[in-house]
Amino acid sequence: MRMFVAVRPPAEIVEELTDFLEPRDGMSWTRPENWHITLAFMDRVPDARLDELVDRLESAAQRVEPFIARL
Repeated sequence: MRMFVAVRPPAEIVEELTDFLEPRDGMSWTRPENWHITLAFMDRVPDARLDELVDRLESAAQRVEPFIARL
């Protein structure tokens, strides 16, 4: 299974960005509900390790202080 460790922008930011992005010839945007900032990408996570990985990531995320990101 492919997995991303990512930060998802708040809904109000997604709304602002969707207003900003305009259709462009030859381009297509991903759907806003899929927008994220990738922190890590794991190409092949065995199903047998998935639960352990999720537990470890949840534990790590709880130790991180909230932060502000700016575009």
